[in-house]
Amino acid sequence: MIIFRGWGLLGAAFPALTAFALGALPASMYGSKSAITNIVAALGALVGGALGFLCGRWLNVIRPRAKVAEWQEQRRAELRARVDAGQFQMAPGLQAPSSREEGYAQVEQLITNESPDVLRQLKNIHTLFFIPMQWFAIGVGVVIFFGALSTALR
Repeated sequence: MIIFRGWGLLGAAFPALTAFALGALPASMYGSKSAITNIVAALGALVGGALGFLCGRWLNVIRPRAKVAEWQEQRRAELRARVDAGQFQMAPGLQAPSSREEGYAQVEQLITNESPDVLRQLKNIHTLFFIPMQWFAIGVGVVIFFGALSTALR
């Protein structure tokens, strides 16, 4: 059973590793059971959750939009070359455009219709337990934060 796709595992790794890394120094100085160690580890989990959110947002939202823009430019160039060669049809069986301007307008309409599907395929592909990485990182960071804080306040 696959529980993560892409870099989704980082959604749990960022909060856990930053909690461990930031909690290691106070643990070496005061011991692993001290309240200061747990408080620093709790804050580290929040920082890791924020880092995981930013990384997940970039991987799942911002980068796909940039890839769609690249795809649109490539697709536009390909289809315009077909229009210029007189080989473009909006769909099989439809009449070819009567002028270059009409062909270019049909190209833009086709790209506009195809773009949402391409974006949908590229968005939120980095998941852990089918939850997008950015939201999983926030959740793990908050859970570790409250867990470490409750241990510190005993």
